[in-house]
Amino acid sequence: MNKKGVETQYFRMFEIIMVAIVVLGILLFAKGVTESTDLEKEYLSRDLALVLDTIYASPGDVSYTYYLNKNKLDVAIQDGQVKVSENGLRPATYQYAGDSEVKTQNFDMPKPQEITITKRGKEIKIEGKTI
Repeated sequence: MNKKGVETQYFRMFEIIMVAIVVLGILLFAKGVTESTDLEKEYLSRDLALVLDTIYASPGDVSYTYYLNKNKLDVAIQDGQVKVSENGLRPATYQYAGDSEVKTQNFDMPKPQEITITKRGKEIKIEGKTI
């Protein structure tokens, strides 16, 4: 075999190894994303904050129950923020637009299955249940 044929062989082996590394990297990344709760935490913190904004903006008394099926995340609502974490680690935080005239009860519960937010007059009460 001539020198050019040997170089082509090495180049092809190098290409195969590089493709295998890239494919393995993509598969490991996809596996990490599917096992991670980061997207779920971010979604839940934003959604609960928007629900609170809606309840603050409502002109009358409101009671809303937010269902969390098979929830494995901790939820805390305090100081104008919704924090969602898994066992207290790496929380996803999102602020809601509160009202200084409306008194809001703090809420902190591990793995709630439903959260009931009730507005009566100038007070918002937040309760959770595990089913």
